Formats: sequence, C-alpha cells, structure tokens
Amino acid sequence: MRKVSPLASSEPGSRTCAALNIGERGSSASLPPRQLAMEAGAQIWPAAARSEPGGRIWLLARTALALALCSLMAFLASCGGGGAGRLWEKEVGRGLPLGFMPTDLPAPPFRLAGLIKGESGEDLVVYIEGDGRAVVHGRPSPDPTPRLAQSWELARLDPWPVVLYLARIGQFMPAFSGSRFQYYWTTGRLAPEAVAGASAAIDEVKRRVGAKRIHLVGFSGGGGMAVLLAAARNDVASLVTVAGLLDTDWWVRNNGWLPLTGSLNPAGVAQRLAGIPQIHYYGRNDRVIVPDMSARFASMAPFISLRRVGLEVDHYHGWTDNWPQLLAKQIIPLREAAVLNPLPAPIDTGAETGALGAAGTAGAAGTVETGGAAGTAGTVGIGGTGGTVGTGGTVGTGGVTGASKGSSLLNPFLVPDVRP
Repeated sequence: MRKVSPLASSEPGSRTCAALNIGERGSSASLPPRQLAMEAGAQIWPAAARSEPGGRIWLLARTALALALCSLMAFLASCGGGGAGRLWEKEVGRGLPLGFMPTDLPAPPFRLAGLIKGESGEDLVVYIEGDGRAVVHGRPSPDPTPRLAQSWELARLDPWPVVLYLARIGQFMPAFSGSRFQYYWTTGRLAPEAVAGASAAIDEVKRRVGAKRIHLVGFSGGGGMAVLLAAARNDVASLVTVAGLLDTDWWVRNNGWLPLTGSLNPAGVAQRLAGIPQIHYYGRNDRVIVPDMSARFASMAPFISLRRVGLEVDHYHGWTDNWPQLLAKQIIPLREAAVLNPLPAPIDTGAETGALGAAGTAGAAGTVETGGAAGTAGTVGIGGTGGTVGTGGTVGTGGVTGASKGSSLLNPFLVPDVRP
C-alpha cells in the first residue's frame, strides 16, 4: 500500500489568517487579524472598484467579510482538528484571490465544507472531492482530509463563471471527523445518506446562485459520487469523471478487498445515465483505478453521448497539467452543447436509494475512446434485492444497518487504501 505523501508546501505559521500570504513579505503571521483582513479585502477586490465613488463602502464590506473568514478559519483550526483546520486555511488562502469564498453547507445529518466562485448563473459546475486520506497503512484514518485535494486543484483552473468545490464527509470539518464518522470514508463512503447529503448541499448552492442546471465533475471516489448524484437528480446537464470509481463491487473483488458494505455501486445506476452527455478520463498508468474500470462502465448501458479519454498519467500525478487543455477542448464544449441541446432527464427505473439491485451482465464490446457505445449493452439489475435503510435494518445489497455505522464491522487491514 502506498504511504500518504507529505504536504507539498509548508503549513501556515498562524491559526488565523497567515495562509492569506498578503503581499510579497512572505509571512503575515505577525500582523494583527484586523490588518490582515483589511489587506485581504484590498487584495481580492479590484483597485478600480476601490477608486470609484462608493468603492470604499464596498471595500469595507469586503473587509468585514474577510475578517469573518479569518475568525472561521481560526475556529476550524481550534476545534480538535488542527491539521484539517490548517489545511483549510491554506486552501481558503489560495482560493480568495481567484474569487472562491469558503462556505459551510448543510448536508443533513452532516455539514460539508465548500468553496464557491461566482454569485449567480444558470449553470453551476460542481467539483466533488475524492475519498481523501480515508485509510493510512491499512487502518481507517481518524481524519479523511486530503493532503492534496485533487478536485480542488482542478476546480481552481476552471474558468466557468459559477463553480462549487464540494468536500466529502469529514474533510476539512473537524466536527465530523473521528471514529464516530469513519464509516463514511471507509465502507460507507458512497452510502445512501452520504449521497443525499451531498445532493442537499448542491441544492443549497443552486438556490443561492439561481442555477437551473448542474454540471458534475468528480475525481476518484468523487467520480462515483458524481455518478450516483447524476442518477438521483433531474437537473444534471453533463457529467465528467477523472479516474472515477465507477464500479465498486468489481473494484474490491478485483483487488481482493472486503465489500464496501452499505455503499451504493455507481455501476448499478448506469442505465439511468444513458441520456446524459459524459466524459470519463482515465490514466493509462493508473494502478488504483485501472483503465478497465471506465470501459466496463461504458458497456453497461446504450449511452447516447459517452467518451472515454485516456491520458499518460497515474492516479496522483499529471491531471492538473492537462486540465486547462481538457477544459478548453472537451469539457467546456460538452457543457455548452448540453445547454443548447438538452437531452432527456435520467430514466426513472423505480430504483430507491439504499435498495439497488446487483449489476447484471455486461454487454459485448465496450465504448471506444472517441465515440459512443459500441456493441450490445448488458442489463443492470436495478431495484433488485436490496436492504432497507434504517436503524436495525437488514443488510442487503446497498443496505445499511444502524449497527454497522459504528465501524464495528470494519476489518481495518482489508479496507482499500485510497489517497486523494
């Protein structure tokens, strides 16, 4: 198993606003928070606006907001999860100059950390983080916050007017980390309530910005989450996965791991996505999510518009280098075409979250890298034998029992080690 890589850069020297790195002095830890906030407001608000009549009012308002952000970051760093808090400071500081503002989103029964760029728009792009630092040296991690948040690295490069970066359960949120929640980044990483929580968080941002359509982008385990969200919602206009975990049953079986008990399998909803334009990127050198994963997924339904694109990268390296070109040549055109020529909403097969049947037999040939589906697609058993969700419920395929949420059923040495 791979060891978790150290931080790519040094951590902030202060638990307040040192991560903003205002100006060229290299360290701002010695400045009072109020002065840091004033400089943060000056940095992220254009000089032209400050020079216009009434510009100072805007600057003061922006300064007040920056001061509130400082307080939020200090609070996060002091809530028993200093590592996660410091990492959040760092990412907020990198996002502010790009227009990304931190937010704390309701995702009942959880709350999720996010970063939002843009104030209004009909099309909202949502980047979903991977599973993060879920398992370390074969044991479940007490804090799944990724040391390198790959989806965030990609989101920062996206020029779309309105973008949401959405972390997963426990990431950057000390209040939702620890052994009590480990189930949700190990065997229950794609549990029905995790999917419902992420969908609720997206609904909140959609309401704030007045969006009509959602464009999903997910990395690794976040790719599997994006697939499940696309199947559960009726407003998803396009779907992009990057080294996506698209068939959890096949993945654990192929690697000799324990099943992800309680997690939904993205492959089980493939037929519901047949009408959604989508691109699935895979690394030809990826040993975590092998290229066959997306090929297998592509053979499971008669997709109208699906492309598989392979790059000479592995799971952890090379994606950000290629992302600007992929955005310009493939992903943004995919979004624009989806807006101009909307396809029918996902087919309602009657499947219920938490009661998905096992995947059926895949068809013959899979989808080629540059085009649509080839060969006869197999069937997927949706709404088959499933477990009911609830306290004391019976575990079935995709089911969750109340007892399992305490991680008592985990064998920490057999849970797959997935890094960000």
